Amino acid sequence: MTTRGVKFLQNWIAKNVTFEDQGEGRATILATECILAAATSGIVLVHMADDVEALERIILEAATHLAEPGTPGD
Repeated sequence: MTTRGVKFLQNWIAKNVTFEDQGEGRATILATECILAAATSGIVLVHMADDVEALERIILEAATHLAEPGTPGD
């Protein structure tokens, strides 16, 4: 992961992930959208996460955190 990639991911999540995005299927869709958006900025997956599954977990955790404030990630 790179600083640029992590910042991109944080910003992308803030703009695109809501508490309604809980669920593995939705996380998979969002991970794909994130990877495509990152590519247009010259950022590849390894700059943001170790692999697609890790990116999906990050997105799912963000959605869970939004739905249940106080969960890890505060």
